[in-house]
Amino acid sequence: MDIKVRAATKKDAAALAGLVRQLAESEGKPSRFTRKDFIRDGLGHDRRFSAFVATKGNLPIGYAAFHEGYDLESVSKGLYLIDLFVRKEYRGQQVGTSLMKALAEKCKSSGSQWIAWNVSKNNADAIRFYESMKAKKNDSLQYWMSV
Repeated sequence: MDIKVRAATKKDAAALAGLVRQLAESEGKPSRFTRKDFIRDGLGHDRRFSAFVATKGNLPIGYAAFHEGYDLESVSKGLYLIDLFVRKEYRGQQVGTSLMKALAEKCKSSGSQWIAWNVSKNNADAIRFYESMKAKKNDSLQYWMSV
């Protein structure tokens, strides 16, 4: 299988929004994310996140969305992985691994030292995947507050 990973572009906006919706649906959540949101917030002059897209031929089959971060305790730059998603029929074919490798390369090339993310405690497949990549679980709890 010829999988390519590259930075997402404006041409990927509709497909990426569709993949975001697939992820939300798989988690039983609604998604309001649209093509316009991707263009404004992922590519605009006031960019809030970046994304890689994995393709097979011209078909987008997965993505990794992320943003830059900073840790005061370790005085280091890093990347926060927002989402990692691979269409179900392409799982187990190194697509997620390829996306994570691209993210690791981005991390290194930008002078960052770490990648952090959250995973649902109920997502056993994702937990196994991250552990297979030698990711370390920390003792932090995640809190969320709408304002």
